Amino acid sequence: MSAAAAVVLAGGRGARMGGVDKPRLRLGGATLLERAVSAARAAGHDPVVVVGPEVGGGPAAALVAGLAGLTAREVLVLAGDLVRPDAVLRLLAGAMPGRDGAVLIDSAGREQWLAARLRTEALRAAIARLPGPVEGAPLRSLLGGLDLARVPADEGVIADVDTWEDYERAKERIMAEDRDDVPPELAAWVDTLVYEHGLDAAQVPTGAILGLAAAAAHGVTRPAAPVTAFVAGLVAGRQGGSPEEVAEAIAAVRALIADREEDEG
Repeated sequence: MSAAAAVVLAGGRGARMGGVDKPRLRLGGATLLERAVSAARAAGHDPVVVVGPEVGGGPAAALVAGLAGLTAREVLVLAGDLVRPDAVLRLLAGAMPGRDGAVLIDSAGREQWLAARLRTEALRAAIARLPGPVEGAPLRSLLGGLDLARVPADEGVIADVDTWEDYERAKERIMAEDRDDVPPELAAWVDTLVYEHGLDAAQVPTGAILGLAAAAAHGVTRPAAPVTAFVAGLVAGRQGGSPEEVAEAIAAVRALIADREEDEG
């Protein structure tokens, strides 16, 4: 039995975005869904179960479907359209849970049921107590009776993507955070390169490039770092070189590194 598993709910209709499959939107070189799954795995949750739109009946029904077969003592419940799933995980991991787990709350005190860690036994008991069918039941009716620690979270942590405006804000935020992680001397040099070559700063996500180089150095060999970053740049340029295409190229090369590590592991 593993200590903690995760269920990522990725079945939203995206009605406010014209029916788009929101978890498949790309942000910072990966889809929203990939970001959620990666954050859960990085926090030690295994297995990570993704419940998609093929499971109808609403989020409560999707959670019940994702729980089937899991034997972990604790289950992380995570939305598939969160902007910063890593920040959500850090808050939940640092919380002192109640008897049945913990859930994040917004500034108005509203529970964010898709940002919670729950004892599996308590969750199964809550399912058994439902007075009617789980299909169509709101998550509040399923989880509201649990003894959970309520953990305050600011809007930046629990932000998700419900509209195209949310998506644009998320992209701007991720780009700003990418630069925040870069030493000032390097940021200044990148600014010089961008200016001299007439580029858009968004085409040079320095933090993501450094992350790719570090992954190559660790997952392949140290001299692979600059060559790998150079190849990613060539791929992005061949595709057109837009910020989105740069992010996609970095994500594609990182996926190759991950596949290599998995094959050799």
